[in-house]
Amino acid sequence: MTVLAFYFIVLSAITLSLPLISHATGATHLVSLRTIVLFSFFWYQTWNPVPALLSGDLAMYPIQDPIGSGWTFALGCTAWLFTFALAYRYATPLRDLGQRFPKPKKIPGETVLMIIAVVLVVIGSSLRLTDNVAAGILSLFFGISFINAAVAISGWVLARKPGNPVLVSLVVGVSLLAVVVSMTGFGRRPLLGVLAAFGFGFFFSRLRDQPIIKAAIILLVASYPLLLTLNAFSALRSPEYLGMSGVEKAFGVATYFLDGGVEAYIPGAGFNRSPEFEGAMFVIENYPEMFSHSPFFGIWYTFGNTVPRSIWPDKPVHVSTRLAAQADVRGVDQQAITLSIGVVGEAFAEDMRWIAVFAYAIFIGMFVRFFDSILESGRSNVWVVAAICINLGQFFGLCRGAVPVFLNIYLVGFFATYPVLMIASKCFGYMPWVPDGEASPAAPDGTDGTDGTDANNEPLVPDHDDDRRGARQDFGCLGGDAQWSEDYGTTASP
Repeated sequence: MTVLAFYFIVLSAITLSLPLISHATGATHLVSLRTIVLFSFFWYQTWNPVPALLSGDLAMYPIQDPIGSGWTFALGCTAWLFTFALAYRYATPLRDLGQRFPKPKKIPGETVLMIIAVVLVVIGSSLRLTDNVAAGILSLFFGISFINAAVAISGWVLARKPGNPVLVSLVVGVSLLAVVVSMTGFGRRPLLGVLAAFGFGFFFSRLRDQPIIKAAIILLVASYPLLLTLNAFSALRSPEYLGMSGVEKAFGVATYFLDGGVEAYIPGAGFNRSPEFEGAMFVIENYPEMFSHSPFFGIWYTFGNTVPRSIWPDKPVHVSTRLAAQADVRGVDQQAITLSIGVVGEAFAEDMRWIAVFAYAIFIGMFVRFFDSILESGRSNVWVVAAICINLGQFFGLCRGAVPVFLNIYLVGFFATYPVLMIASKCFGYMPWVPDGEASPAAPDGTDGTDGTDANNEPLVPDHDDDRRGARQDFGCLGGDAQWSEDYGTTASP
């Protein structure tokens, strides 16, 4: 097993190097959805097997041939990784579609942005905390999406106005409410989404043109409290914790900081390894011979998961919901628990097996490229950044399993939230749509002109803020021919 573990270590190093190489060559920015997916693949697929192989602890599932099944999984991971990378790189039509995607152009001042953030987090929290079963879909798709958009806007504002006590107070209030509400469930993805949304908002507001190492240090310092909150929540998760309210869990997190020792202040120390590798090997040995599954289930379920069972009585269930009973996993409620087998394991669960491995890698690569293209072309636009941040936690957990469910949550959440942000932009009196082929000239930072500037690259300043037109400061990292507008992004020198 040592040789197999070494193979996974090498594959893990390759996985982590891909976003770094792309950033160094200028092909793709390091801060992107692609990087999140590759990190998820590293954590749940290529690194996950290493501790189990070195310790020999594979007892959770009945594995008959750990070496043979392990190498099959390793080859599946290799095929998925490089197919995903190629699909992302050559998904030119999806890249072009993302660049042409309509984007709001009116960017108000920070005070107005924070008012919008407060409204969004209050509405999102109300939807998230509702006990109405019929409102469950609203909670899932709108509640978390609105909360994350509000936190992204808050991160954006904090990066620009760190010395304004009123705005900082609002940022802290919005962030705290978002953290508490995101802990109402058992999963970490909503809380992780809040952390990522804050980081993305902060980064794209001020740090997107800074050297990446300097930007990473600043971002880590700003996000450290949220990282520790995620760490504490992960360490405290238990069946008893599931029945607590968000406020009770927040008090539990505070207690953990007081009683948890040094480990409480080390991000990542509260995370435990999950058995995706063992589950995938069980599937490799038993599917589809013993347990048949629908061909390309993951792709069409990405778009069909939203349909309620009252309308679709024969709606199939995901493999994760039946795996405990099929594998006869002991010590758990086999009818209630869901067990993840990872993105590669889910592909092997298909009747198509190896074909599904390549098909899913291509599908996810194209999916991610589309949304990354939207982010890249509007990265200096707070509305676009907030929309992309609506459910980033789903991408962090994507390669763990339940892939079509996670993609569906993000897809529906994005298209549910984006029109709301478009309307918020339109309410400030400027045409929100970018007509095809008529976008304003490229801004100096490489965007398509949707960063709050008009056709002449002059900042779009609200009428009541005319006195701020001249409020510009030199922004040295862009060179001598570019300046920084305090509120509206990079502009050409006057």
